[in-house]
Amino acid sequence: MIQKHINLKINKLKGVLQSKKIKRRNINMRPMPTKHKLVGNILPDSMPELSNLTSSSFQIFEGIKVPNQVAERILTFLNQAQDAKTITNYELQNNPNSSEQGYAIGETVAIRILEKRNTLLPFQQFRQLAELEDISGLGKDKMMDLIYTFSIPADEVFRSTMYRDVIGENWELNFNRTAFEQSSQFLEIATHPALLLETISQQVNQISIKKFDNSALANFASYPLRQAYIETFSDEYAAVAFAFWLYRVDADNWFSLPRVLTYTRNYFNPNSTWDNRLELQLFKGYPNNGLLTQSVTNIDLPVVINYAEQSITVWTVQLND
Repeated sequence: MIQKHINLKINKLKGVLQSKKIKRRNINMRPMPTKHKLVGNILPDSMPELSNLTSSSFQIFEGIKVPNQVAERILTFLNQAQDAKTITNYELQNNPNSSEQGYAIGETVAIRILEKRNTLLPFQQFRQLAELEDISGLGKDKMMDLIYTFSIPADEVFRSTMYRDVIGENWELNFNRTAFEQSSQFLEIATHPALLLETISQQVNQISIKKFDNSALANFASYPLRQAYIETFSDEYAAVAFAFWLYRVDADNWFSLPRVLTYTRNYFNPNSTWDNRLELQLFKGYPNNGLLTQSVTNIDLPVVINYAEQSITVWTVQLND
């Protein structure tokens, strides 16, 4: 498994990191956060396991333990709502364990949410789920619906909404995602270029062998990563860079750049704090065709580091004309 391989490589590379300073090859851009509405009402396979969370990994709403990354997405959705209609039009998925039936938050409750938000100083923003507890009509059942709806990983939401609204079946938009249970391990890998490169190399190996069933080719697939120039983006810059990468796959009006940018913005701007950001690392010049894809595609390899979900994702795309 990739996780075991990563653990072995970490131990080997730690000595290198301690004895030699590694120069990062990226440009870190950190713009002011922008507000965009979340999209996607995709059902997760199951509810998150709430009973095994440590106190540092969850928030509490009326005794319910909510994973931080899920709580962040719920709070951002409510903070970014421009009006009550934005909230009421968002179709929540009904948690099967809920005693209450019905998906949407009603207009009266939505107005109460906005009124409570406007009383919070200094920024008029919710920062903890506990701040929602005294809003009449927003009880445990509705919170369980929110948790159920927003538990799906951001990668899956983005891919599903792209297929639903933008691209067709002749596109292959895929991702290879590695999630980490321990935040310390994730941060150690995400913040050390050598460890991060090793993790991405293993993911690239997996993608290649799945695509071509050729172990020799798969072993070679990671080599261009070490020769690539890395550009790093976050927030709006990440959304634009990823949208442009997708757009260049087929620039003869399959979809407009502004159209796909709407969805990449929803992907990269779901979290309101810098510590919970999604970061795009673009390996410039990586030759996807022949290594990870076998049809119309684009150069450069996008890698998304999701600090909220403690995951690292490699994206590939091809258009089968």
